[in-house]
Formats: sequence, C-alpha cells, structure tokens
Amino acid sequence: MAKKAAKKQAGPKSVAISKPKVETEALSAKQQNAIEEAVHFINQRVDHASSSIIEVGQYLLKHFFQDDVSKVRDRAPRKSLSLRKLAEHPDLTLTYSALSRAVALAVQEKQLATVAAPQQFTPTHKVLLLSVDSIEDLNEKQRLERKKKYLERIEKEKLSARRFQELLVSDGVIKPRGLAAVEDEAERKLLRSGFHKMLDPIEKIAKIDLTKLINLPAKDFKVICETAKKARERLDSFIEGLEVRLKEHN
Repeated sequence: MAKKAAKKQAGPKSVAISKPKVETEALSAKQQNAIEEAVHFINQRVDHASSSIIEVGQYLLKHFFQDDVSKVRDRAPRKSLSLRKLAEHPDLTLTYSALSRAVALAVQEKQLATVAAPQQFTPTHKVLLLSVDSIEDLNEKQRLERKKKYLERIEKEKLSARRFQELLVSDGVIKPRGLAAVEDEAERKLLRSGFHKMLDPIEKIAKIDLTKLINLPAKDFKVICETAKKARERLDSFIEGLEVRLKEHN
C-alpha cells in the first residue's frame, strides 16, 4: 500500500463531473480490494507528467464506470464502486475533485478518439481543452464541436500549449493567471520587480504580537531570540542601503 500522503493533490483545474449523493452502503471484500488496487495505481502515477492524470482517468473510467460515459454523468447513487468512496481512502494522494477531472479527461479522450489529433497535441493541451466543458451556454454536443474547432486551430496555427492557453483566455473560456490576471500595469510592474516579496515579511515582523511569546518553553524562546538578532543585523544593513538610495534620489 502507498504511504499516507500529507496533503492530497488537487490536479489540473477544470469542471468536475457531477457529484454523487452521499453513499452509506458498506463495501464488499471485492469492492474494497478494487479500491486498494486503484489507490496503488494512482499513487504510482500522480508525480509524473500530465499524461499520468489521463492514465488515471482511463483506469477509473474502465474499472469504476465500465467505460460507460452515461454512468459518469449519472447523478443517482450507485451500490457499485464510486469516486467518492475511493477519495475517502486515507492513503490516496488525489482529492475527489482531481479524480473527477481525471475521469473527465478520459471521457474527452474517448469522445475525440475518431478525430485526428494535431502533431503538437500534448497532454497539457488536453488539460487545457477540458476547460471548454465549463462553458455553461453550450450543451454537450456543442462543447464537443467547440473542442474539434480548437483542435483544428492548434493544427493550423501550430499552437504551443502556452499560445493555446492565451487563446482560451482571449476567448473568455478560462481566466488569466499570474501577472496576466492583474489589470493595472503599474501593479504588474511592482509584482514583476518582486516588491511585494520584499515588503511582506517586513510587515509581518512589524505585526508580531510579543505577548504570545510569554508562554513558550524557554528553549523555544531562546531560538526565537537568536534568530531575531540575526534578522536585526540583516535589517540594519538593509535599512542603511535604503537610506543611501534615498539620498541619491534626493
């Protein structure tokens, strides 16, 4: 069995499949064994490339949904294996949402199996393409047609994963991330310069409540004191440098 994970991974962001209702049925020995096998399979692959999450989805689609897409869409509680029960396993390294997205990727693979994929169609492209499922104004058939059109553009314009992501952002399919999500140019410059990374720790030090140190063990208090002294030396040097720069600007 895989070692217990400290924190479950969320996986690539996209719309998860429909959540099943709360299930209370006990698992049979055969079902419990299937859960254990799935946990082992998944934990061996989660730290690898994006293609691994697709492999996980294909495994789950086959063993939990019998390769039946209609069962993935079904909201009714089932007595058979479910992602919810799998996600409850303490040793699993993926969350329920990540499992759902993995299955959604596998469904997408199945739906596009007859479509000629572009030469540069990478696993990252596939994860990005899944975001089309989040367009609420389209039904399932229309979403599939939109995906096919994007595949054509990827092939025709030889779009890298990054350029394809930019296209999805410009089309309003996904939201921009990082600096691109900051509308104000001045703020983008500040973030790019690392201004906030330098200012944040200084502000945190200024806000420390010293009264909370009273109840700390003596050994911990000593460590904090020594660390604070070293930080003070660095800050003194930092402040001297800032004052020199200020004089130069004045």
